[in-house]
Amino acid sequence: PVGIPVDEAQLRRIVEEEITAYKLTPAVRTRVRVERPDTKESR
Repeated sequence: PVGIPVDEAQLRRIVEEEITAYKLTPAVRTRVRVERPDTKESR
């Protein structure tokens, strides 16, 4: 949904939840790291 404005605080919360999920599943974390190399840089 590109037309929906995203609050930075809300977006950060979603990212935190995703990172938590990645920590629980190393396999998914590796796959996401390959698809989104900027994720590692952001943390």
